[in-house]
Amino acid sequence: GCENTFPPIAFFESHSSADGVDIYNGESFPAEYRGNVFVSIFGSWLKPGVQTGIQQVVLTPQGETYNAEAAWFIRFPTGVMPLPLLFGPDDAMYVGAYINDAIYRISYGSPE
Repeated sequence: GCENTFPPIAFFESHSSADGVDIYNGESFPAEYRGNVFVSIFGSWLKPGVQTGIQQVVLTPQGETYNAEAAWFIRFPTGVMPLPLLFGPDDAMYVGAYINDAIYRISYGSPE
């Protein structure tokens, strides 16, 4: 039974492996980023050439559901496969990388 369920509103490339999701509610990035969903796209071992990085999903209320527009926020170079992401208390995005054992801090504006 699928009653009382909502259909998907955002889609990603097959085998792209959306591995992490967080919603930006901070103040450091421009206002147009607030309330957006950010998704880490790990890539694929099975399908060569799948782009990896972070996708930004802009949600717009539409009745009882939402309209979603997904676009690349950051494209990672070949071989960098992001793990789940989250926004920290400093308003920066943190994302781990599977292959190179790194954690990237992504913030808006000039370094302090």
